[in-house]
Amino acid sequence: MPIRARPHLVHRIMATLVTLGGLFDLLDGLWMRHPLRLNPLAELLPLEVHQGSRALLVLSGVVLISLGRGLGRGKQRAWQLALVVSSFSVLLHLVRNRHVIFILPPLILLVYLVVARRFFIAGSDPAGTRRSLTLAPVLFLSLLAYGTIGQFRLRSAISPPFELKRAIGATLLAAVGADNLGVTPHTPHAREFLDSIAWFSIGATLLILWLLLRPVILRRLDPSLTMAQTIIRIFGDHSLAAFAVEPDKHHFLAASGHATVAYRVTTGVAITVGDPIGPPDKVEAAVDEFYAHCRRHDWIPCFYEIKAQGLEIYRQRKLRTLKIAEEAVIYLDQFSLRGTKMQKVRQALNKIEREHTDLNIEFFHGSPSQDVEDQLQIISGDWLSKKGIKELGFTMGRFDPATLGHQFLAVAADKGKVLAFVSWRPYAGKGLTLDLMRYVPEAPKFIMDFLIAKSLLRLQQEDYRQASLANAPLANVSPEDELTMLDRGVRLLFENLHGIYEFKSLFQFKKKFNPTWEGRYLAFPSLETLPRIAVAMMRVHRLQPLERTLLYGS
Repeated sequence: MPIRARPHLVHRIMATLVTLGGLFDLLDGLWMRHPLRLNPLAELLPLEVHQGSRALLVLSGVVLISLGRGLGRGKQRAWQLALVVSSFSVLLHLVRNRHVIFILPPLILLVYLVVARRFFIAGSDPAGTRRSLTLAPVLFLSLLAYGTIGQFRLRSAISPPFELKRAIGATLLAAVGADNLGVTPHTPHAREFLDSIAWFSIGATLLILWLLLRPVILRRLDPSLTMAQTIIRIFGDHSLAAFAVEPDKHHFLAASGHATVAYRVTTGVAITVGDPIGPPDKVEAAVDEFYAHCRRHDWIPCFYEIKAQGLEIYRQRKLRTLKIAEEAVIYLDQFSLRGTKMQKVRQALNKIEREHTDLNIEFFHGSPSQDVEDQLQIISGDWLSKKGIKELGFTMGRFDPATLGHQFLAVAADKGKVLAFVSWRPYAGKGLTLDLMRYVPEAPKFIMDFLIAKSLLRLQQEDYRQASLANAPLANVSPEDELTMLDRGVRLLFENLHGIYEFKSLFQFKKKFNPTWEGRYLAFPSLETLPRIAVAMMRVHRLQPLERTLLYGS
């Protein structure tokens, strides 16, 4: 049975009501003198604490907003906390003999939490939970010390005279926002200090809730890497498989170990490297299992750069899809430099061969000589420095001498001095994808056209099936009447965006080789998750050492 991309409507409504209750408390606490009183409406929302001091209202608002967000994400920890708080709220209303209309909202929430308990399966970060349990007593003792020592130092401005037991009691009452602390401040400074105890309590509560409700962070090395690499090398017949196989990704095994999903997690978003990889009849099961895996870990699933052929699988599961790129694919059995569409490439080759007779090109299946490798590393570093960028990673190329032995290189040199190079990464099915294109400032104009064209002709001779020139991001060559509003927004961005990646010029450059354009898409749960996904995509492409990710999270 296909997974649901979004929680049930009733589930979202209940979470929203809890969040609204928190917002009413927060507004009432921070804006308490406004003539528009929120209390009559706020009393009807589940768990709303509609009477109390300003600090107590703010504390209640912070807790309820955190719980509402957690419930909306299906978090088990938020369900546990909400169950306790709603039970306490019902008992409190009963003890105070409130009208039944005020008891119903928290009672309905309590009943719903019990009935819908099986929907709250999202876990929290175990390390965060351990830290919260360790930090809670430390913060509590710090709060007591702060309040007690402060009252001792201000004893001349607070009555009655200082006593340790009374000071501790006043600190605890101030921490929960009580109006009567049992002590009276006589100066503005003393009054501000007693108020600050409540704000200390609010800050500590926020920190504990954040640790308890944060998504799972992967810190262990990937135990599935070896098995996943085997699956990818057999079934990885698309260009992203060249990046999915790398150990900087995590690998989820699905369909009883017959398929795998390569992914990275950052800011609570799990971004895949393309579609699941495995036998075609296992892909749907892999999508469902990975989605469930994300729900259990409180991650937003994002299927990145998936192929058009499999879009229906995602749409059946109520996932939204958005075209984000066009991949330029060269089918080598059809490739030729003849024809008007290849005229610019032919002119570039003829110009270089005519004007640079000492230029020669050498191909390497595997690591080149140490001298050549050293030159490549220098060229790569200088090229990045001139562009003012760093290596990117994830599904974009980066220079790594350790991986050169598994790549195909085309190197242009003049009398032993390397002027430019391109690298290609292999994937299953006799295919390669273009990785790096780097050159020195004095390299001949059109040197990249020259190297790519020569590489394609060489790969054609070696019976490779296809070569990918990689993606042209934010490009869209679909007919106008097929575009959705989101697609039109992407096209507008493509037409006007000018940055370090120069998306439009990249599209025009690849277009010269007359490739077959194949759309690449993003599949995601809902529009409200899109901004967070955009931030996550920028972060995963800004290469971070794996050790940092393992120790601190992404």
